Amino acid sequence: MHRMIMAAVLFGSAGLCAQVSAQTVEKFKSLKIGGVRMISFEDQKNSVRPFNWTPGYTLSIVGEIPAPAMSVKSGTLEKAIADNGQDLLPGKSWDKRISFPRLSKDKKFIIFEVKLKVPAVEVRGLKEVTGSLEYLTSMGTKTIDAGKLVLKKGSKGSALGAEIIDVKPSKNYKGEHEVRLKLITDRASIKEVQFLGADGKPIAVKSGSSSWTPTWVWMDYRFKSPLPASIKLRIVQYDKLKTHKLRFTISNVTLMGRPVKK
Repeated sequence: MHRMIMAAVLFGSAGLCAQVSAQTVEKFKSLKIGGVRMISFEDQKNSVRPFNWTPGYTLSIVGEIPAPAMSVKSGTLEKAIADNGQDLLPGKSWDKRISFPRLSKDKKFIIFEVKLKVPAVEVRGLKEVTGSLEYLTSMGTKTIDAGKLVLKKGSKGSALGAEIIDVKPSKNYKGEHEVRLKLITDRASIKEVQFLGADGKPIAVKSGSSSWTPTWVWMDYRFKSPLPASIKLRIVQYDKLKTHKLRFTISNVTLMGRPVKK
């Protein structure tokens, strides 16, 4: 499972920033509420937490984007008004962020969640929910040769700050070693990491978890034992990235997320 250290992935490295073109503002081609979850009560001291979640009203939204994306970034909820005029916008900035944004398998849809305040008893629907988020597209890829690395802790490559952070026998997978690689680049820019042997042929590895900040990423891989003495490293990066800002507005739906009948 990926572990995201920062709340939102930003483009921190100078090399990547230079590739990202100016942002454009767009609208979803289609938009609908795929599901809702409402929790109105909890008693933490007594370990009572319905759905094991905190109180709130959450919408799971599915939107078709104008162009297939390579990754999606977080966004912000800006307005949430119930049909009786109640302001459902959370008070804390953290709760206003778009939660769990992800792409569909075909890269044409974004699925994301917004958390609102619990509606009052008399509320029957939502007058308006508005916000924005961002996604990235690419005009192609480029391959970066990061040179030769010895498979031991502290070994460094020749590009993107490539460095072997840790090497150890796997506790969970017999006959395998775990290797942690660090790169100084944005996680969203990486399409593929290739490990080659001395003969230039690809080495079969299995990818594991990854952790990242705006400026670096750690990636875990499993190699079959015994480890090769060294590897040649290549990184395939997305090229000519473009950031797209999406605006979304959902109006006049019931609390179940269905259109209000006129």
